[in-house]
Amino acid sequence: MNLIKKILCKIGWHSFGYNLVEVPNEPLHSGICNKYQCKWCGMIGLVDSQGNLFDPKKYDF
Repeated sequence: MNLIKKILCKIGWHSFGYNLVEVPNEPLHSGICNKYQCKWCGMIGLVDSQGNLFDPKKYDF
């Protein structure tokens, strides 16, 4: 099962139910810029409006 999870994370299909890692202090960015961590691979990133985890460093945000 771990091999399947690694393959899914490699193609961008991360686990659902992410762990909340960081919440920004600024009230205007609350909820939008929360950082989450994938339970399977440990990647930290943002969650888009469809619930997908992505790495903002790849997209220069």
